[in-house]
Amino acid sequence: MMSIDFLGLRLLVTHQAAAADWLLGLARREAVSPTLVCHGNCYNIYCYAQQQGLSEALFRRAEVLFEGIALKAATLIVRGAWLPDVNATDLFPLVMRSAPPDLRVFLLGSRPEVLARAREAIESRWPHVRVIGAEAGYFETAEAACILARINDARPDILLLGLGCPYQEQLALAWADQLQVRVVWTVGGLFDTLSGTKKRAPRWMRRARLEWLFRLGCEPRRLWRRTFVAVPWLALRILTQRISILKQRISST
Repeated sequence: MMSIDFLGLRLLVTHQAAAADWLLGLARREAVSPTLVCHGNCYNIYCYAQQQGLSEALFRRAEVLFEGIALKAATLIVRGAWLPDVNATDLFPLVMRSAPPDLRVFLLGSRPEVLARAREAIESRWPHVRVIGAEAGYFETAEAACILARINDARPDILLLGLGCPYQEQLALAWADQLQVRVVWTVGGLFDTLSGTKKRAPRWMRRARLEWLFRLGCEPRRLWRRTFVAVPWLALRILTQRISILKQRISST
């Protein structure tokens, strides 16, 4: 596990298997407050930047895993390195397969029917893992305290937050000092995939790093910003940084 500085943000870089071992290690350790584990792909980083103070707070408090083809391409340009990345959809099965029989997991997110199917999928595929609670993600602000109390009563090792970016990260930060869990892991649309509500790209597209194109074709109205707003935003950030560095070099000569 190594960390890199990317546009002033600290991102963790590793392979899937090493990330699974690391995450399970966090779930076994005793700690005063939970470790927040998030995924820093192009769209997520764009969303963090749009929310006042969120990016600074998140990268100060959480462990953010390097993810996505856009960031891989960006670091190839900026650092000359093609780095491995970790996404929640591929990482989750590795964590579940390697989990000890007493691992306790709590699910928070999605709609009730989707969440129920996701829970069934986890319990059938990895029966050694204990799903000790599940709460739908569409709740009123007044219900938040009750949901937080139910999570703490269950005392899970890992709390999975599948609420979408940036709401899941905002909630993780807001609850961090009150939660009695070991790991809070923001997993985006994982419950949709586990439940079968949304299909993944064919394996050949995943290997070719084209899953983003498959998803865009399936949900163009919902996902167009990921490609046509977030990616140009990232490219502009990189260009601005490179120009700034060039100006500094010129002025110092």
